[in-house]
Amino acid sequence: MALSALHLYSKHRSRSELFDRACYLQGVAIQHVQPVIANLRQEDALAALLFSSHTSAFGLAEYMLNPHHDDTDPIDKIVECFQLSRGIKLVVSPHWPYLTQTWLNKLFVNEKGNENRIRANLASDFPTYAMVRSLAFGQDDADRRKCCLETIEDIFTFIGALTHHAEDYPTSAYLIDQWAVKLPLEFKDMLVERKPIALIILAYWAVLISINPRPWHLRGLAEVLIARIEDILGEEWAEFLRWPRERVMENAQAEQNELAQVPRFDNRNIDNRLDGMHIPHESSFSRPSLEKRVSQPSLYNIANGQSNSHGSTSNHPSPYLSASEHPSPYTVGSNVHSPFGQDPPTG
Repeated sequence: MALSALHLYSKHRSRSELFDRACYLQGVAIQHVQPVIANLRQEDALAALLFSSHTSAFGLAEYMLNPHHDDTDPIDKIVECFQLSRGIKLVVSPHWPYLTQTWLNKLFVNEKGNENRIRANLASDFPTYAMVRSLAFGQDDADRRKCCLETIEDIFTFIGALTHHAEDYPTSAYLIDQWAVKLPLEFKDMLVERKPIALIILAYWAVLISINPRPWHLRGLAEVLIARIEDILGEEWAEFLRWPRERVMENAQAEQNELAQVPRFDNRNIDNRLDGMHIPHESSFSRPSLEKRVSQPSLYNIANGQSNSHGSTSNHPSPYLSASEHPSPYTVGSNVHSPFGQDPPTG
């Protein structure tokens, strides 16, 4: 419901009450899901996985659409969403054998042949591939070097797959989410530290999320992200950012020429894969007894103790507040008020 309200707001920007209602509903949803995630059972694993995906989508859409502020660094918001994806992966992974037996598995089945062929020909298909890889080899720490090499290979592969074989996947969001879920912890730390190689790889992620048709919740994010990365790195790294910036701008222009509002998961590829299958809805997420459970620590309470040095590589003072200084629309005291006459419950 929160994501639906936000989607409606993206189409009717004059109706700010839709944004406020979306934030209120998201706060309620997180409060109810916390105890389920903390004590996840097999039958709730599918709902938890979908909820995390929708929550990550909501976070990025809320950042782009928020009419109340514009002072959050987009990289901080993306790191937060990446951390959420990684956290749910750790929580859900023990139940993966069960998930492969559900209807969701039909969406995960895709032809790996095309992806494998792209992976085998990255050096010849992408003129900047070797240049970006050379930065990884320059990392002194072995774990970070390995992390960067794997992440670079994945992002170039996914760009090629989504550009040339989009029919292999249920939606473009599938590969976007998959890349985020696979990210090693070391890469997230490098983003927090604003390491140039991590920011350059993130610029290629901006290319991935700009490929049309874009999921509605990512519209405009790639352009904002590229601009922020360029601001941090300055002219010294312009050569490494030229290709991703050009691709993002080309995709943005193509989108303007043929704008299509496509809701997340409303896609013919999904309809074809499910083939009329009945999707059950029973889980602890909807049982009345949920409200009686005692709240537990949640993976959604993402720590804000980020390095204060993340802006030190820039030649320009940052106009953005750190994540810890930024008010959340989901907590009491936020500048976003409930449309129902009361503050949203804290998450």
